[in-house]
Amino acid sequence: MACFIELTNPVHGGYGWEFGQYLWSPTDSAWNIMRKPRKGDVIIHSLKKGEPHRFWGISIVKESYFITETPPPIPDKWNDRDSYYKIPLVSYQEFEDRKTQ
Repeated sequence: MACFIELTNPVHGGYGWEFGQYLWSPTDSAWNIMRKPRKGDVIIHSLKKGEPHRFWGISIVKESYFITETPPPIPDKWNDRDSYYKIPLVSYQEFEDRKTQ
């Protein structure tokens, strides 16, 4: 089992590409690491919601990446790409924010 960290922001792709349920990136980006996660690997999600990045939750890779030509509904700055890596995740659990308790 391997562990990976996702660095993302609240604009995560929209329906069918949700935070904690999928990892994704354009295939023409520098994110070749998207080919490495395998079923059962751990993903730690770091979300930048304001400053700074904060560890937000954890998921498990459901299956290895696949490539799709269908863009996410909200691609943000990654619009109009030819194809995207997409990795399905399971068992998302958000970490407690102890500052608010």
